[in-house]
Amino acid sequence: MSRKATARAPETASESAAPAAPLAHITAHLITVADILGELAGEIEQLGERLCSDPAIVANHMAQLQVIDLIGQQQRWLAAMLRADCPLAAIDTIGVEALRDRFRTGPEV
Repeated sequence: MSRKATARAPETASESAAPAAPLAHITAHLITVADILGELAGEIEQLGERLCSDPAIVANHMAQLQVIDLIGQQQRWLAAMLRADCPLAAIDTIGVEALRDRFRTGPEV
């Protein structure tokens, strides 16, 4: 008599959770995220520079160009926080006030 294998749903949250990753593995992933944020910041800054080379775009879209610059800055600060030995201490070094204040006030719920 053959038995069909049936899938069962985990009964508890601990059954469905992935095993804990070693700290070194997590740290390596955070450094990779920081590297990607830095690369994206460079790309967005290059885009902003190209757009700023067109006087018509600058004249008509200065606010949007400033937002592009701010995105790049925030990406770089987030990357620095991920690389920091103590991310909490790194909050005080963030050069973008709105981003720094978000970390100081905590998550919005």
